[in-house]
Amino acid sequence: MEGSIQEVSHPAPPPPPPRQRQQHYQQKMPMALFPGSLYVSPVTVEQWKWLASRPAARDSLGLINWPAEGGGEGGDRCFTRLDSLAASQLSLPQRSVQDGRVSVHFPLATDRLLQLQYQDHMQEISMARLLKDMDCLGGHVCRKHCLGDEGASRPLVFLTVLLDGLVIHKPLLFDVDVELIGTVQRAGRSSLHVHIQAVQHQATALEAGLVFVARDRITGKPARVNALEARRVDVDDHHDHHAAPGAWQQLVGCMLDEGRQLLAAGSKDDASAVLIQRTRHQTCFVVEPQQLNSQGSVFGGELLAAACGLAMCTAYGFAAHFGHGRSRPRLKHVYHVKFLEGAKLGTSVQLEAFVMRTEPEEECRGEQRIHVQVKITAGSKELALYNAMFACESTPALPRVLPSNRDEQSALVELVKAWDARTR
Repeated sequence: MEGSIQEVSHPAPPPPPPRQRQQHYQQKMPMALFPGSLYVSPVTVEQWKWLASRPAARDSLGLINWPAEGGGEGGDRCFTRLDSLAASQLSLPQRSVQDGRVSVHFPLATDRLLQLQYQDHMQEISMARLLKDMDCLGGHVCRKHCLGDEGASRPLVFLTVLLDGLVIHKPLLFDVDVELIGTVQRAGRSSLHVHIQAVQHQATALEAGLVFVARDRITGKPARVNALEARRVDVDDHHDHHAAPGAWQQLVGCMLDEGRQLLAAGSKDDASAVLIQRTRHQTCFVVEPQQLNSQGSVFGGELLAAACGLAMCTAYGFAAHFGHGRSRPRLKHVYHVKFLEGAKLGTSVQLEAFVMRTEPEEECRGEQRIHVQVKITAGSKELALYNAMFACESTPALPRVLPSNRDEQSALVELVKAWDARTR
């Protein structure tokens, strides 16, 4: 047909090489839209820089496939025999506090990509993300304290056994630089107490204490750690406090009777009282390879982050239901998080959270407090127990929370003891 358009087929151009294709996508789609694909924690960067500059420390970790000094990609590899390291831990040199001190700078004021990773819903730094970094920093402090620059001890692995309190003195802004500092506070026979603080605007905004236990990487048995030259003694040492007075146990017993009456009556929650079991929230996850530590168990920071997120959701749901959406709880304290067991790859980890206690405005200097407990289990094994306190606005008044069985009563008594020991 005259004037018709003839179809002409052209062969498709060959795909660009992988490097050109990657550059093309980066020019077309800014990577700032996908911050997770480029995220690396500043704590992780600091840790690997320290290991890369100290071959002896790398060897004592059992890393046998590191490039040799001066060798690039494809160069010679150095294979270190673990049995060539010092087998004895009996003559360890003492360390000073400065030997294990680690300071990591977070350039949040200038790094937009870092801001996207750490910003939370309240325009502050995400505590779940920061808990992971603090656990990683604590392990690095222990490693630096024990290995030093010579790496003369047997290969050690450090396991988190306790988060001995976390206090938030003021909100951490997500667009202001933060300095995360970790030091060894006390050294036992095979344990190290690490003090971590976050500094913002030249003032301490957060403090936390973590306890690690050293294990021999080869035998898995407890290993001795280097002692401190001068033991630091704090006037605010919470380990010497006594348990909560017996009056609290009597009060919890009365609360149990009241809770049983409320349960038997079948009454719905009102503005004055609610049962602990009706504040329940739960979630679960399967342990992935990216969540494992060097021993093949789930990383302690992952459990802390998951528990922190669920506790926040529980406190928010409770305050929104009884506060008509006008209260926004803010995390203030995390106290006595004890790690009991680890979880291996592919294990299903369950988290169950309850509101255990509320404190009225009259007792808390113009704010209400919500105490949340998170139980972390894997099947029939209990992995950890997480206790946190949230503060919210004074109005409207939140209801009291009552136990309805002996297990809840015992858990409430232990929570009160831990909180009173932390704040007394």
